[in-house]
Amino acid sequence: MFGQFQHSVLRIELRATANQIRQVLVEPEALQRWWFAGWPTEDYAPLTPGKTVELWWGVLPILAQVRDLGSDCLRWRFSQGVDGFQTWYWGEGWVQVQLEAVSFLPLGMGQMWQLWQLRDYLQTQTQTQTRP
Repeated sequence: MFGQFQHSVLRIELRATANQIRQVLVEPEALQRWWFAGWPTEDYAPLTPGKTVELWWGVLPILAQVRDLGSDCLRWRFSQGVDGFQTWYWGEGWVQVQLEAVSFLPLGMGQMWQLWQLRDYLQTQTQTQTRP
């Protein structure tokens, strides 16, 4: 793979429980609503270790495979347009994402955008759930 090695770790505080965060990180219907890099709309199967999903960033395909899935972490292995790993950790009111990959894409900016999308989606969900 050609490109530049990129490494970033970002953490954000959220108004959400650990269970709410886990739900939007591992349920395909929720991922389709906030994952900005073209989550496939036809795949509703739950994430499990070994599951592979083809994502798109514009015209660039990214093959994503779930490597590990726990109660408080999710680790992806990316290939094709991005070659590396992305790991999500979460707890009560926070989420952290770590990326180590080679690509021509500006992955740090994409990762920050992804966190903003996640935060906005969770805010919308929690506001909807608390309305009478």
